[in-house]
Amino acid sequence: RFQGLMEKLFLIKKIEHRDELLMNLETSTLSQLISKIKPPSCNAVFKLCIEFSNSSSVTSEVLNPATEEVIGLAPVAESHDASGAIHSARAAFDQGTWPLLDVSERARYLERFHDAMVGLRSKFIEIIRIEGGATYSDAGPRQFDLPLRHFQACIKKGQTDFSRNLPPVISGNPEFKFLGSGVVKRVPTGVVLAISAFNYPTYLNLAKIGPALITGNTVVLKPSPLTPFQALLLGQAAEMAELPPGVLNIINGDAELGLQLTTNPDVDLISFTGSDVVGAKIAQQASVSLKRVLLELGGKSAVIVRADGDLEMAAQAILKGFTSHCGQGCAIFTRALVHNSIRKQLVE
Repeated sequence: RFQGLMEKLFLIKKIEHRDELLMNLETSTLSQLISKIKPPSCNAVFKLCIEFSNSSSVTSEVLNPATEEVIGLAPVAESHDASGAIHSARAAFDQGTWPLLDVSERARYLERFHDAMVGLRSKFIEIIRIEGGATYSDAGPRQFDLPLRHFQACIKKGQTDFSRNLPPVISGNPEFKFLGSGVVKRVPTGVVLAISAFNYPTYLNLAKIGPALITGNTVVLKPSPLTPFQALLLGQAAEMAELPPGVLNIINGDAELGLQLTTNPDVDLISFTGSDVVGAKIAQQASVSLKRVLLELGGKSAVIVRADGDLEMAAQAILKGFTSHCGQGCAIFTRALVHNSIRKQLVE
């Protein structure tokens, strides 16, 4: 997905454990260097994390986007797997103890989940690197450590008591008046379908799983088919943490599988990160059964440079933005809104 941009702009190469930025190299030289980088294959055995279906006979190739080499075969969910995942999540919510647990007990489960992921850190980073095309400097601090800190913050924030008393209200007419009050209390929604994107998979997966689980919901996670291994490794961590059966279900599949999930009446809420085109389709599919929908669509941050702006600082921010992870991030600067009076100077 980004080798062409690398050949035009830069190549990150590991030399004595340091990232060296090689700029302005001829394409032929870059191609020679790229050909020497042979990342290891993903030889780990993964399975679909579903209570009633732990394996799949159907697989799909997963590519390293830097070299376009096949790094492994990921299990692909079939129709009965999708139904089983949702049934498992539905049963865990309607008949299980998860939504009934005190939030402090759910927090203990998720702390164990967090610790299990930390124990798998080296595996996560290697998969992030070869599956997502990330550099070492990006895979560790930004694509694993930061999401884990956010996950911990979510566990802490989720234990806040959000209930509140409404002030007394007098209503009615001069002949009949009523004095009333109330309490606002937040309760779990139910089964959450989380669909994440390929650019920062672990970050997005945890950003959806964390809030849903700590508040008592059960989850079916469908990652991008381009980056399934990071999500499936979360399944291993969930098993290590001994999350209750059906609380977290992870399946991999294409758009057809996604349609089966988004239209299933047992799904109560859909959280999706991706393009506006797909988001519009999901909203339409969810509307039939009036599901709640959270959409994060096509976001791209912009550098705004005013007429009195620091051009050197702006140029550095723009260059760092569209070369960091090849600009594949919603908060990575890949657009520049520049005042016309300084546009030529900034370009130069």
